[in-house]
Amino acid sequence: MGEYESWAEEWRKEKRSPTSSDDSMNLMTETTFIVVQMSLKAHPDPALLEKCLIFLGTIVQPEFDRFWKARILEMADLDEATTKNVDAILKSKNLPSLVERAMSKKPATGVK
Repeated sequence: MGEYESWAEEWRKEKRSPTSSDDSMNLMTETTFIVVQMSLKAHPDPALLEKCLIFLGTIVQPEFDRFWKARILEMADLDEATTKNVDAILKSKNLPSLVERAMSKKPATGVK
């Protein structure tokens, strides 16, 4: 997640259009999240899930939601209480809830 956060910060500062390299970064990170999601399903860890959900709601760039929408929905479905807590954090930052973002037909705005 740290590598993606660094990439996301640089990408945001450069304000450039997505490239195939950017797509690759998102696809590789999303693929890693599939493994994390499967592990969390088998061995629940609300603190780790919360960290992942906050990452999905605040760090993942909305321009790449085409890679992330299913992951956002599936991870949000792992624990209703944790997702509710994260949604409250997102709303306090004027960001859409996880489900709102995942179900949106256009990229979310305001993600930092």
